[in-house]
Amino acid sequence: MKKIFLAMIFLATLAHAKEWEENWAKGIEAVQNQKLEDAEFFFTAAIMEFKYDYIHDHPYVYVDRASAYMALGKYEEALWDLKVAMINPYLIGKDYVRALIIRKVAAEKLNLKEEFEKCKEKLKEIHRIIEERN
Repeated sequence: MKKIFLAMIFLATLAHAKEWEENWAKGIEAVQNQKLEDAEFFFTAAIMEFKYDYIHDHPYVYVDRASAYMALGKYEEALWDLKVAMINPYLIGKDYVRALIIRKVAAEKLNLKEEFEKCKEKLKEIHRIIEERN
């Protein structure tokens, strides 16, 4: 009986875990179709799903929502999402650089000169490191 109960919990968890991915995929599709309000909704739903499950290894979803926020002119919301994403150790590589670029643009739109300069310097540093490796 205990094994059946554990199997049912496991299957329910798997089904629930997939919901965030489905919402994220719908958000990506909405962006591609220029339905930015829908994208915001689906990215938010995905974030709420994995926050509920204490899943922390998908910070790129915050970057995707920040990108939608930028297109909607919601620069402060974008900065907040980018802050959340960029402190997460799972945000690496291209996703980190993408977040940094979006953050730089949001800072510029909000006339946050110090933040803009920080992003600009970090991007220069990343570029220098890439050049040294090649």
